[in-house]
Amino acid sequence: MITICICDDEPALCHALRDMLDQYMPSGELSIIEYHSVSELLNSTASYDVLFLDIRFNTEDAGVDAAKRLRRRGNEAVIIFLTSLSQYATNGYEAEAFRYLMKPIQINMLTETMDAVISKIEAKHYRFSVVSDSGAVIIEAADISHIESLARRRIINMRGQKIETWETMAELYAKLPKGRFVYIQKGYVSNLDFIGQVKSNEVTLKNGDQIALGRSYKDGFFVAFNRYVRNER
Repeated sequence: MITICICDDEPALCHALRDMLDQYMPSGELSIIEYHSVSELLNSTASYDVLFLDIRFNTEDAGVDAAKRLRRRGNEAVIIFLTSLSQYATNGYEAEAFRYLMKPIQINMLTETMDAVISKIEAKHYRFSVVSDSGAVIIEAADISHIESLARRRIINMRGQKIETWETMAELYAKLPKGRFVYIQKGYVSNLDFIGQVKSNEVTLKNGDQIALGRSYKDGFFVAFNRYVRNER
């Protein structure tokens, strides 16, 4: 079951978006919450997986500010901004928006967006096992920042911990969700969500680590990174 929240001050748009989402998802697999103001959204204690949020309410860009406040509260929903003015769309990425949709919403664009959303949600909950010295360990793929080779061992760097394994990099890479991880060099694989900056010959992770981009991995890296940026995962 996926819970979707719609927050827009146009009831007609909310109704149309509901209809399109009902067409996209089979009956019983979708729950929809609807709000018509930013205050309703911010005062709500409901939990949801996806948020369709209008950028502009009346004459103010209240949607972007609301999204930033939600992020500061720890809200991890996939945010999709709705706007009728393309110049406002880029503002949404300041609040870690996943995508934006132009009004009036077209069914083909919504379908493409939802396909990407489902893929992201599935990757977030993706788990796999790794054999360490202490035995088999279940790992949440979304918690991995990067994997690196050190001597003959692989170090899986995660939030708050590191796991060492004798499994090869190729074996580990095959277990990872497609389109979410990329080789930076032979002994280094990074979660694309943890990449902060990219230069022609260097990648900087959000934790500040700088890794040289291997010459033979450069083309594959930029293909994967550009798809990630365009949300084609």
